[in-house]
Amino acid sequence: MKKQWIVGILSLIFGLQLQAQESSANIPKDESRVELRVVIPEDLPLNGNMKNILRNRLEQAVVLNGLGSSVSRFLLVPRVSILSKEVTPSVPPMYVTELEVTCFIVDQIKQTVLQQSSITVKGIANNDSKSISKAITSIQARNGEWKKMIVKGKEKIVKYYETECAIILKKVESDITRGNFEDALLELESMPQINLECYETALRLKEKIDQKKRDSRYAASIQTAIEDLEDGEPDVSWVEP
Repeated sequence: MKKQWIVGILSLIFGLQLQAQESSANIPKDESRVELRVVIPEDLPLNGNMKNILRNRLEQAVVLNGLGSSVSRFLLVPRVSILSKEVTPSVPPMYVTELEVTCFIVDQIKQTVLQQSSITVKGIANNDSKSISKAITSIQARNGEWKKMIVKGKEKIVKYYETECAIILKKVESDITRGNFEDALLELESMPQINLECYETALRLKEKIDQKKRDSRYAASIQTAIEDLEDGEPDVSWVEP
């Protein structure tokens, strides 16, 4: 009996390890290093609680397919449209709302859309607001369309860094020289560990900013740039279906 119990436990452990390996193997190595930040537009037709639920679902989707971040030039931005509303003739009447949720992976520096995907969800409840909430709650982080979108978007980001890294780093050096620390830090924090030489150069430029931060002439502006990046919400009003 004891031997069978030990064999069972070992089988369970090996099974879990295999599942983890299979899960990570579904995401290409370079793409898994690209970080995305979820940003919820203020003008979505949702209340605060619904926005939080949507943010939670999207952040889960990002983590399931790589890495999330609080600072990145690459954003995951949702737009929500009401496709239809109806009230059933039943007693009591029920409210049925169908929503289209379109997600965009965007480059906030270039203000370009890299990838997008739409899903439809439906909610039924005893009032209008609750029916919208039900629709948002029904969204699944493991949605297959979102996974395809995230993977394809990250593939484009990887190709971008493979071909443009030297140009990006030259711009960062120029930003540091001109005291444009927020743009420089945003670029450096977004740099994925793909090309070793490129990434090491980015680390050296980060050290250069750290050194300048010790200089009283630059300390305040660098600290302001860091706080704006960490606490501020990027303008995503330009992202539209």
